[in-house]
Amino acid sequence: MKAGDTFRFRSGEIHLWMVISDPALDRTKVLLVNMTTWKPEKEQVCLLNPGDHPEVDKNSCIPFIHAKVYPDSHLEHLLSIDRIIIKEELSRKLLQRIREAAVSSRFLRLEYGQILIDQGLVDF
Repeated sequence: MKAGDTFRFRSGEIHLWMVISDPALDRTKVLLVNMTTWKPEKEQVCLLNPGDHPEVDKNSCIPFIHAKVYPDSHLEHLLSIDRIIIKEELSRKLLQRIREAAVSSRFLRLEYGQILIDQGLVDF
């Protein structure tokens, strides 16, 4: 996979997942975040609106508390056995907005934010 790729798991999960680290820089730690419907009690650091991406059809947010890290080989395996449905890439602008929000989130695990910092993808 590559930075900015988006996908859904075929397992019936409804959330759109996004690759926000750069697998070309570190294939062992690919940082993923998902998008969910916005509600007042959810994290507000990265809000998405219809038009930000084709999959955003209502006000949404990124709950950084649910971020995950997988090796790229695991994601490529899931893709090869048809467990992942690839969706449209994030624009560069939206990808950078999500990255910057990630490192300012109180809920993203510190080691996950460090992946973005170590890759030089955000200023911190």
